[in-house]
Amino acid sequence: LVYSQVIMSDMRCLFFITAGFYHAIKFEKKIKYKDYLLAVMFITAAVSTRYVSIIVLIFPAVLLTKVFVRNFKIKTFIFSLLIAAIILLPEVILKFNYRSDFLNNVWLKNWNPLNFIGASFNTPEGYFSYRFPNIIYSFENLFHPAFIFMGIILIPFIRKSDFGIYSVKQSIIIIILYAIFIAGIPFQNLRFLVLTFPFVIIVMYKPFLRLNSYLKHPLIKKLLVLSLAVIQLLALLVEIEPLKEVVHEYISPPPRTIQTVLSKIQSYLL
Repeated sequence: LVYSQVIMSDMRCLFFITAGFYHAIKFEKKIKYKDYLLAVMFITAAVSTRYVSIIVLIFPAVLLTKVFVRNFKIKTFIFSLLIAAIILLPEVILKFNYRSDFLNNVWLKNWNPLNFIGASFNTPEGYFSYRFPNIIYSFENLFHPAFIFMGIILIPFIRKSDFGIYSVKQSIIIIILYAIFIAGIPFQNLRFLVLTFPFVIIVMYKPFLRLNSYLKHPLIKKLLVLSLAVIQLLALLVEIEPLKEVVHEYISPPPRTIQTVLSKIQSYLL
């Protein structure tokens, strides 16, 4: 949600991506055609929701195709095409009258590798200045408090053996490819990084277990978790710009009438 008024598509797309991965892997292991059809449905829905998810979905799409070709069934194939067509039909209808605008996205048109090192951008929507260059921002879901604050602590616990695990290698490639694309856009928004967050968790799983093995005493573990929770909560409070603006409105002169205050609270909550 944006100010509880605009519903963004990132979390919905993330659900479709996760479900697509799950059923693609399940189809490879059990060769049940129901999983193939569900994987096709979720992958198509993810791409239809956010086109950029194609970058994240390269691996399950290739896996699904490879396994299905080995176990090909014409009826299942036709049915999968029908499912994909039904999902894409609303998109096709909406785009039919705006064919020239299909990829006419201001961020996509202004994608440039020079943006990797940029932290300030002049765009048609105005001037934007950020704390970090794009190449750092695009990996912020590794350590930002809105995602995984412990990422900073876990990085020293990564070992060379972790890169031999297929799921970790796959996750690292997805994170890097997506980060390269995001870093080329002349704009920063943390919600763009949501789509690769599950893969960050996969990469950090083994390092977390290693860190956990060093913390023998239960009290130390509890204190660490509590400390991290407090730090993350404080960091998130600092990041909540709308809340700071509302608070500033209430504590700054001139004094407000009770009606003005109530209307401000109502507009913030709605």
